[in-house]
Amino acid sequence: MGNTSLKDFSEKVYITNANYKRMLKKFDLKNLPQLQGDIYKKPIYFFSKLEKNILLAIQDLLRDPENFIGMYYTSVKRPDTYTYVYEGGRPAYHRDLVCPNLHSNFKNFEIPVEIKDKGIQEITRFRKWFHIHKEIFETDLKRFTELLEASFFIIINPATIEQKNSGIEKIRNYDLEELEIEIDDLLKKAGRFYYFTEKITIILKRFSTLTFLAYKTDPIINNDTGYSDDEVREVLKQYDREFKKPLKELLIEYYKVSLNPNLSFSGLLLDRLDFKSCSICENGLSNVDI
Repeated sequence: MGNTSLKDFSEKVYITNANYKRMLKKFDLKNLPQLQGDIYKKPIYFFSKLEKNILLAIQDLLRDPENFIGMYYTSVKRPDTYTYVYEGGRPAYHRDLVCPNLHSNFKNFEIPVEIKDKGIQEITRFRKWFHIHKEIFETDLKRFTELLEASFFIIINPATIEQKNSGIEKIRNYDLEELEIEIDDLLKKAGRFYYFTEKITIILKRFSTLTFLAYKTDPIINNDTGYSDDEVREVLKQYDREFKKPLKELLIEYYKVSLNPNLSFSGLLLDRLDFKSCSICENGLSNVDI
């Protein structure tokens, strides 16, 4: 990268919300040692020990990324699943807060089954072709479909897998007090749901910390609720989708806003996690007036 010095890499840089989530996947959060601390200012009783530990780990990463990465990061090459056009590439960090790529929407594209069935060589050819026609895909889906049919002899209605890059600007503008109100409100709703019916109360009293059972097909061990496994799974699935998962998302946002609102890290540290420097920031193009 030319004359970029080690000092430059140790300066604070920024990542998108989407790449922050990619960063989390670089850690084996499920097998960390037991961490100490509070996941919120008031007790929350329906998370399992593992769920609490993962939330505490995310806090530690945001609070002291250098220490957390030094203690828990092990470089592991994530395999290419050949499912999406953009997969396995190095995520970027940004030196400039106004970089357009820091606030852009990220669009990925699921590789058609007809192409996947032909093997890796055809997938590679499709990825190169897609990169050439990416702008058409984003601006004229009908034309893109026609070109796809002409080049690969398949008729398909492309489904865009769009992952919203909420970006650091939106996160920075969160009001911490409003976020706390939203969390507290969801906790109250979860409490009301807990006592909504006798059936729900009995099931949640026994299994509220074990909502992963809702997604298992094996018989539920020690189901002494008096209700069938299917009935238990139905309640747990609703509890997980309406309360536990949304609350975890809110808590993670809460940690980001309170501990690292700009999602800023050291460039040297992100290099270690196999990030790359954004080419627009590197070339000073983000400050060009449009």
